[in-house]
Amino acid sequence: MSTQHGGEDNPEDLKQRELLKQSQRVQRLYEQLQQKTRQAEAALKQERQLVTRSEFRFRALIDALPQGIFMKAPDLTYVACNVAHARVLGLASPKQAIGRKDAEFHPPELVRKYEAGDKRVLESGEAIDMEETAIIDGEEVAVHTVKTPVRDEHGHITAVLGIYWDISERKRAEQALADSEKKYRHLVESSPAILYEYSVKHGGTYYSPQASEILGYPLDRFYADPFLWNHAIHPDDAASIARLLAGMH
Repeated sequence: MSTQHGGEDNPEDLKQRELLKQSQRVQRLYEQLQQKTRQAEAALKQERQLVTRSEFRFRALIDALPQGIFMKAPDLTYVACNVAHARVLGLASPKQAIGRKDAEFHPPELVRKYEAGDKRVLESGEAIDMEETAIIDGEEVAVHTVKTPVRDEHGHITAVLGIYWDISERKRAEQALADSEKKYRHLVESSPAILYEYSVKHGGTYYSPQASEILGYPLDRFYADPFLWNHAIHPDDAASIARLLAGMH
């Protein structure tokens, strides 16, 4: 039991009151720390949810693309790929490619070519853009491939990123056009008549080989002087040709 002497508090009472104040301060600090911890945990949970949603959207995006997309580590093992590339590898899921190399999926000649391109990007630090072949659904097809280095925040190369797409239809169309042009050229060059294109503004723009044989001028002279054709017109025909050209304006 505490007592007072001359109106002064007992030292023991002072000590107890001070301990009580300290205990209350510690309790308040503890409660504040708990509140901040709960707030930090809630913010971290929200951030994780945002990251998870972002990763899900990104995965959905690349998996929806028809182009094959992949990423390889410096040792050329897969670290990621999309659904399209997983199908090319014969896998049911992109996750099944992680940690594996092209040698498990492709013939040796293709593996050497693919890995040579990967190493070139990793060693040079520069992107490459090329046409090559790939095996898709068991068939060798032409593809357009772009490979580029992936760097960390310090600029160090950590992986090679690749994207490719099938260009077989375009290649077939280009070949069909080349074949058609070859046939047309053969038809034009084998004709006994002179076939040409003429513009009132620019003069002659094309002459078949027969122009040189019949008119006696080398073909390069026709192109050097686009209006040389006019000089080859017989004087008796000059007036009628001039009226014809005037009607082309």
